[in-house]
Amino acid sequence: MPWLYNKQTKIMISYEDVQSIAVKAQYVIQKHLGGMMFWDLGQDDSRSALLDAIHGQLGGN
Repeated sequence: MPWLYNKQTKIMISYEDVQSIAVKAQYVIQKHLGGMMFWDLGQDDSRSALLDAIHGQLGGN
């Protein structure tokens, strides 16, 4: 998972990108899990790149 850290403020931010969310979807398949859940896609881009990455990995058309 990508992350950023500011030494001065000591603030760490983690976030999803297309690659990290696709790896998580692959894990779901490898472990034969029943599905995948996410908290919020409010920061997805206008093309729904994160949702498309999940859909593509989980066997979507």
